Amino acid sequence: YEELDGHVKKYSDLVSELARSVDTTGINLKITVDRTMEAYTNQSSLLGLDLGDVRQYLSDLKQIQSGSLLEKKKAFQEALDSVEESLKANTEAEDRLKIIQDKEKKCEETLESENQQRDATLAVREREVHSFKERADSLRSPVATERMILLQRQLDELESLQRKHDEETLLMQEAVEKE
Repeated sequence: YEELDGHVKKYSDLVSELARSVDTTGINLKITVDRTMEAYTNQSSLLGLDLGDVRQYLSDLKQIQSGSLLEKKKAFQEALDSVEESLKANTEAEDRLKIIQDKEKKCEETLESENQQRDATLAVREREVHSFKERADSLRSPVATERMILLQRQLDELESLQRKHDEETLLMQEAVEKE
């Protein structure tokens, strides 16, 4: 009986473990050793359970679990494939994002450069406008107009004196050449 008790304990441990992972409601898988004389004479009642029924139940359970396992493996593989596709799509999206960020940076640099050029051109134009305004204001001023007339007369007198001087010099050169 001791060896039988060892097998019964091992079997009971396996049934307990099975009950944690599979619903065994409605199925009696427990065995107990009947130590009465009746069990000794009728060995089919020795364990209090028909092992053929247990074997059939376990065989059916194995088929169900195998099918379920195959379905779960297939679903897992599909999920794994989906994750791989998502990772690939993510990598491609990150690459496109990097390209867009590089383009954005280049555009910002170009915009900054164009703004600096525009500001420099605008500063030159503003100085020109300021200069033109000053000239226009000086031309509109009566004092400036009189000053311009006076300067123009002085210029005309200087030009006249220059011509006279040039003529006298030319006459002197001709006289010197004739002598």
